[in-house]
Amino acid sequence: AGNLAATPSIGTGQWTFIGDPTATVAFGNANNPTSSFSSNKFGAHPLIWSEINTAVCGQRTDTVVVTFVQQPVANAGQPTYNICGSSLTLEAVPTVGIGQWSQVSGTGTGSFSSMIDPKALFAAANAGNSSYVLKWTEDNGSPCTPSFENITINFFKQPVANAGLPLEICGLSGKLAAVPSIGSGTWVLNISGTQNATFFDYRDPATDVTVNEYGDFQFVWREQNGVVCPADQDVVVVTFKEAPIANAGPDQVICGLDAQLLSTNSSGTGVWFVPAGSPISFADSSLNSTDISSTAFGIYPAIWAESNGKVCPI
Repeated sequence: AGNLAATPSIGTGQWTFIGDPTATVAFGNANNPTSSFSSNKFGAHPLIWSEINTAVCGQRTDTVVVTFVQQPVANAGQPTYNICGSSLTLEAVPTVGIGQWSQVSGTGTGSFSSMIDPKALFAAANAGNSSYVLKWTEDNGSPCTPSFENITINFFKQPVANAGLPLEICGLSGKLAAVPSIGSGTWVLNISGTQNATFFDYRDPATDVTVNEYGDFQFVWREQNGVVCPADQDVVVVTFKEAPIANAGPDQVICGLDAQLLSTNSSGTGVWFVPAGSPISFADSSLNSTDISSTAFGIYPAIWAESNGKVCPI
């Protein structure tokens, strides 16, 4: 609605609408040159202002076009989006006029598949966690003022858990070696039988851990990044090996040049050896209980050494 602005001269004047017959229009006072005028439709409305001053002068007319312009009301979609990933199809609801996207703030400069498409694809500047404020502006020309609305988009990267390579540890304590990706991570033990484990800091990917027995343990490294991305986990097998304690048995006094050694095997594998130049030889140096012989009488050391893999050497 608005007020008309005819300039009266003399006589009697009257407004007449000559536009769309489906439009419903109303004059506050059709004889008032500055009458109010309203319509139920937007667009151009041609009007005639007619003036007559007695029959002898006849009627004079002038035409004016009144255009009603719709005020846009921007609707950019939801106020906040939390997305697992690095892109989002936008959800602006267009009303009237020309709409356009712009970035107000954010982690780097994102990209739009189309600046004027209300359903454009917006992509973050990087694949990590990031946040952006975007503006949807609609302009339907003068005399209406542009309308805009902001939205906030929070992007979260999907974590990919990596518990590290299988480990062998000598003893009951050692250090784990997960490779963190993004977000927060925690260690847990897949308990089997009587197994138990104590973590120095279960949130540390390289935490120290102590177990209660030797053998293979399955540790799970689980990562979470926000509430919209699903958690991811990975399993690593850690083998705790017992450090061997070599026991060659008591010293022996042998009558003759042949005897049998009787070491006590603790863990892993063992081997007998003698210093260079010794007259002693072994039937099988890898057996803890093996026959030996000597080519000369005397006192000679025989050494029993044990190892339990590369992590528990001799």
